[in-house]
Amino acid sequence: MTLDIKVANITKCVLPNSDDSSRHVTPSRLSSKPPSPKLLADDLAPHSTTMQPTRLLLKRSVWKGPHIVPLPIAWPKAGQRPPPVRTQARSATILPNFVGLRFEVHNGRDYHLVTITEDMVGHKLGEFSPYADSNHGAGGEFANAGI
Repeated sequence: MTLDIKVANITKCVLPNSDDSSRHVTPSRLSSKPPSPKLLADDLAPHSTTMQPTRLLLKRSVWKGPHIVPLPIAWPKAGQRPPPVRTQARSATILPNFVGLRFEVHNGRDYHLVTITEDMVGHKLGEFSPYADSNHGAGGEFANAGI
């Protein structure tokens, strides 16, 4: 009683823990049960490079891969500074080849200039363009009400 399953080509197999060892399973009977994750990982490993994680981009689930938005980037010529890339894609992941570039990220009202450094790699563009003013602990009309 062994379970011989090939994900790409299922011919026939014997179910484990079955009373009748001569009972064979056809592919149509196996379709309701997905193969084990170990079998899938072994079969897909040599063919798939998109599911491999990178060290810098591990915030998203490994099987989803990084969320990359295609941005129109004008690469500079030697000695010239490129114009900033204006984008509304706050969810774009910052890649290592973006280091040194400037982006104008939309925050809902206007565009905020962001210069990419090495520390920003792996984060999202929207993390560096705040969309709300922070006024934590700001004094106001009732600041001295307790005195």
